[in-house]
Amino acid sequence: MKDIKPIVYESLTPRQRVIATIEAEARGDEVEAKRLVATCPRKTYTQADAAYTDMMIHLVAMSVAIESDIRGYLIGTLLAVIMEHDDTLQVFLQKIANVRAAWRETLEVQGIDPDVMRKFTAPLEHEGIKFFEDMLPEAEPEDVAKEKEGMQMLGG
Repeated sequence: MKDIKPIVYESLTPRQRVIATIEAEARGDEVEAKRLVATCPRKTYTQADAAYTDMMIHLVAMSVAIESDIRGYLIGTLLAVIMEHDDTLQVFLQKIANVRAAWRETLEVQGIDPDVMRKFTAPLEHEGIKFFEDMLPEAEPEDVAKEKEGMQMLGG
């Protein structure tokens, strides 16, 4: 990118800086993206304990990611039902069971009651899963262990 005068960086609003950073990253201009970050004004804040807020943010983000995975498997489950592919249906039901079991175990290691967490994140859960609850098989321990590797929690 052209040589931009420092005054331009100093005068950017937060929104403008975000847009410029995204645009720089999108076009592969790492130098400009780093310059935008480096020239961002520094401020000092008082906030709730960062360990607490980081864990809360991480838990909600993980809940969203897990729900996204389950929704993807739910789409596969519905297609398998429509197309009468029983083998494929079982594969997707197994994936849902494994992800849920891995999340439960991950939460338990953190000292978080999985049932309480499920109530907390209930607005995220797709209603369609209720149709298949009774059809979910037992989780497969080996696959649950693999799923848990991607669910490592902060501070745990």
